[in-house]
Amino acid sequence: MNTTTIGSCLEVLRTAGWLDEVVERVPGLDAVISRTAPLPTAEPDAVTFATSSVGADDVAATRAGLVLLQADSGHAPADFAGARVVAVAPRSRLAHALVLGELLAPRPAAGVHPSAVVDPSAVIADDVSIGPLCYVGPDVTIGSGSRLDAGAKVLGPAVLGERVWLQSGVVIGSHAFSFERAPDGTVVRVPQLGGVHLHDDVEIGANAVVDRGGSGDTEIHRGAKVGHLSVVGHNVQLGEGTFIIGLGGVAGSSVVGRDVWVGPLAMVRDHVTVGDGTFIAMGGAVTKNVPAGTKVLPARSTYRVPDEPA
Repeated sequence: MNTTTIGSCLEVLRTAGWLDEVVERVPGLDAVISRTAPLPTAEPDAVTFATSSVGADDVAATRAGLVLLQADSGHAPADFAGARVVAVAPRSRLAHALVLGELLAPRPAAGVHPSAVVDPSAVIADDVSIGPLCYVGPDVTIGSGSRLDAGAKVLGPAVLGERVWLQSGVVIGSHAFSFERAPDGTVVRVPQLGGVHLHDDVEIGANAVVDRGGSGDTEIHRGAKVGHLSVVGHNVQLGEGTFIIGLGGVAGSSVVGRDVWVGPLAMVRDHVTVGDGTFIAMGGAVTKNVPAGTKVLPARSTYRVPDEPA
């Protein structure tokens, strides 16, 4: 983890417009911040945050160097008697994320790890990080600021935009589960000859899979996030800012709009359209087209366990 100062943390928040008030209980904005910690266990070298859910005991216990306090939390800066500096922000967790991302989170070094395999035809920006045991195949382009963690694989053809993050074990461009059955019962695989396009700021979680298109490309648009162990099928179009949480899936040729939430273990069947802003709860299933703003809840079981005999 990197190190920074309280003053640098406050400057990042001030520049973003996410800082309402600063209370220095102990003067010295040059004090070092080297880690983050939960509120009650935070020490003077840590940054932490507080929302309305924290109790009085945790507030009293903290010795954090910097507490990011949510404005509507119901707590006052004076309550944090053991803290060095309290900064009031409209959304403390968001402010905390910004500080960690800009100042404390380690960034992988640019370059290709010696154990990685990169096809000579691949076009890779100079500041891309490709980790151990990764594979980048032919006809692949990877944009500036992107990173491939250990064991990630990109099978061409594929285009990765800027600041794309593939976590460990991700497979981009796998062949889809696509078959036809001949009259005599023989199973015939449908060749997948398209590619994958991951737009800027897309993140794919560990061991997730994005299939290549059958003819055109599978596309995941700007800012979308796909969680661990999730599957995006062939020819899927995933809209900007859409989230697929861990173990979720979207089957082939479906179109999912912008800012859609696909919850854990939720599924979207093939060849359907999901409108912008739809919320699919944990375990929900979309089996037909749904308009924008729909809430999809999981089916309820009608089975009743029989009473045990007396």
